[in-house]
Amino acid sequence: MEDSSKINRRDFLRITAGVGAALTCPSIITGCIFDKLPDVLLGYKPGVSSVWVAKDGQESCRAMFETMVRSATDLNTWLLPGDRVFLKLALNSPNQYPATTDPWILDCMIKLLLENGAGEIMVGDQSGIGYVNHTKTANIGSSRECCRASGLLDVITGNGATPVFFEEAGYDAGYRPVHPSPPHHWGSAPVYITKAMDDVDHIIYLPRVANHAIAGKTFGLKLPIGFLRDDTRIFNLHLDLLNFYAKYVELNFIPEIASKRRLIVSSGRSLLTTNGPDDGVIVTPDNGLIFASEDLLANDLLASAWLEANRTGGDERIYYHPAVKRYMEIKGGRPEELLWTQINEHPDPAVPGYMEHLLTV
Repeated sequence: MEDSSKINRRDFLRITAGVGAALTCPSIITGCIFDKLPDVLLGYKPGVSSVWVAKDGQESCRAMFETMVRSATDLNTWLLPGDRVFLKLALNSPNQYPATTDPWILDCMIKLLLENGAGEIMVGDQSGIGYVNHTKTANIGSSRECCRASGLLDVITGNGATPVFFEEAGYDAGYRPVHPSPPHHWGSAPVYITKAMDDVDHIIYLPRVANHAIAGKTFGLKLPIGFLRDDTRIFNLHLDLLNFYAKYVELNFIPEIASKRRLIVSSGRSLLTTNGPDDGVIVTPDNGLIFASEDLLANDLLASAWLEANRTGGDERIYYHPAVKRYMEIKGGRPEELLWTQINEHPDPAVPGYMEHLLTV
């Protein structure tokens, strides 16, 4: 395993291209689509709050950003003075938003936390295998350099936050074994995640809205892949075709992560509508969407609806995506109702109207 873990970018991209092609096979995806959805879980009514942001008008929306966050979560119930907060980036590549986290969202979130008494704010990720490959015997690439190229590092340091890039702590010293909450598809072998989460009180996800050539979509549910050490990430996840969706969803239920995750804040001011996760057709609507939720499913359903509203030939059956279905299975059922609070109105009511149609089972 040690020798085989010396995988370079070209090898990994070739392997994952094959996985991606297999994942689009009708025997896998179509079969999932026509499976029955989980029954309704009575009382499960997750909420998500959003703001429509005019193109290039984000600076006028900072007050609404705070209103949106406070509508999604009661900061006063969990953020105590001096608490340490980790902001989990989407930093798969060195490419700029929407291939990675929106720097404006990051700036707003850091400032809001500081204004409300947060202590140290740590921000980071480990970039994807195509750009960073750190194992016992190979050290290729740098998440720090990916963060710098994406424009996010300047936002982090400019606000006095601490950049954290997991591989810099070392292959053995920087990770520890954990297990997702059962039942799960990871088997008896441990999952190795960064030890950086041991040092924080709260975790906030900062996804973008993008297509993904392998996973179909990449929003909040897929974000914790960055917590993994390379051996777990490559061999136990990406190369396990049949359990790929279930496994990345189950990472969100690792107690060391789930017990500290408070909020998901997503940006759809621009969207990566094809290919992905690092490049593809970028769409920047006249009125973009940012949104926040304490609930991963609510976040990902609204992200799915927004992605489908901005491309042609998409799949309207957003509840049938294998990752969404796996989350609902773990939760115990599908939502009785999705509560979408729009802080302001879209100029064209047909846009949110179409999304509401997609969000209705």
